[in-house]
Amino acid sequence: MKLPLWPLVALPLSAALVFPFYQNHLPKDDHSITIDDENKDSDLINGITTTLATALDHLTTDIWPTIVDNSFNYRSSDCLHHYVQQVSNLAPPFRRPSPPPYLRHPASNKTLYDLILSNPDTSLLAHFIRNDPHLTHLLNNTSANLTFFAPTDAAIHKLHHHHHHHHHGHNTNNNEDAHDRIRHILTYHTVKGSYPIDRLFHSPTIPTHIPTEPNSNSLPQRITVRPIITRNLMLNFHSRVISLDKHASNGVLYHIDSVLLPPPAALTLLDIIPLEFSTFTLALYKTGLDRKGEGGGLTLFLPTNSAFSATFTPQALAFLFSPEGSTYLSAIIKYHFVVGETLYSDTLYTKHGDIVPLPSRDVSHLEMGSLLHGAETLFIDAKRHGAYPFLRVNGYQSIKTMDLLSVEGNMHVLNERVLVPPKRVGDGEKYAVDPREREDGYLMGVEEVRERLGGFLVGG
Repeated sequence: MKLPLWPLVALPLSAALVFPFYQNHLPKDDHSITIDDENKDSDLINGITTTLATALDHLTTDIWPTIVDNSFNYRSSDCLHHYVQQVSNLAPPFRRPSPPPYLRHPASNKTLYDLILSNPDTSLLAHFIRNDPHLTHLLNNTSANLTFFAPTDAAIHKLHHHHHHHHHGHNTNNNEDAHDRIRHILTYHTVKGSYPIDRLFHSPTIPTHIPTEPNSNSLPQRITVRPIITRNLMLNFHSRVISLDKHASNGVLYHIDSVLLPPPAALTLLDIIPLEFSTFTLALYKTGLDRKGEGGGLTLFLPTNSAFSATFTPQALAFLFSPEGSTYLSAIIKYHFVVGETLYSDTLYTKHGDIVPLPSRDVSHLEMGSLLHGAETLFIDAKRHGAYPFLRVNGYQSIKTMDLLSVEGNMHVLNERVLVPPKRVGDGEKYAVDPREREDGYLMGVEEVRERLGGFLVGG
């Protein structure tokens, strides 16, 4: 007899799920050997150096639309439902799933640096690490406690092949700036702290060794981690973890099938994905808010094009984007900005430079100040079922696409409706969400836009 699924979700089962990973057959490490750079094709190394050094300039236009598309297609609720279905078929007393049917790699007395240099499948990565004193020290430091995601040779070749067919550049192998850029990318693969597979699975985001920029508090840029149906973990919605955790003397090593690129600026990301965000991007430029995220710390609630059409009538949209309606449009857009604080699905970076983890079992009720004068507060509910995070804004607007990272902070995509400042109640000092906004098909017209937003224009 099958049991109802929802009560099972309330059980702490999700905290125990550890799934067998699909594993590529990577060559075993041979600690007695070290990969020799002399065996490498110099033209290939030069080409790959150019690829990595220019990746942040060129490849955002090719890679990031794929990442955003993957993030839109990812639904944590689908993954959770799939595995709860499996658990519901277990016999009482609903034991935790059996341990994966394989032996984990035994702990090694080698450093992360040693493991990378001794594995033939990471020989290209080894070349760049060996020739960079900063990376060598970082990964060879026996007092460190790190997690490193090692792109395989195949992952680097994939990036190089993509770059070779889309862009042409100069040889930058001897360029100091090129090596700084490569160091920046590979440092982004280095995570603060040890994340064995069970901890990694239950961490929606993890802190790297590069800071968010520009941020005087130097809080760490993060990587997103999501379970996917095919029994893998996916990083930043495009790079799969393809090996188990391998324990070194100074941390944990994983192999990944795609190079991780540090996030671009929020506006860069919006500009290159017009099919989803062109309405919001146009609004940023028309209202002069396109640079409001500069200065460090940003949370942006990002409405899609479909969210605009699901919130306003065509006449109201035409009014908002007209010269007469520009101040009303500015008020709406400001209500989506939180500057100085960054909210991730599992962590809050405060304006004071504190890093506040959000508890996994309890609902966190957060108040974040928007840019809109007179309706500053956004009310956020955050909760996590094991590995699966959930966010809700103002009590009713669920966020289905979380953690779209940017160099300044983080963005959460609003797929359903645009956030409109709450309606004034009574003497105007209190606000409440119009219950009609919870109804499917409800659209705001021009007069309602004027009425709702008129009180927020002065000083907004």
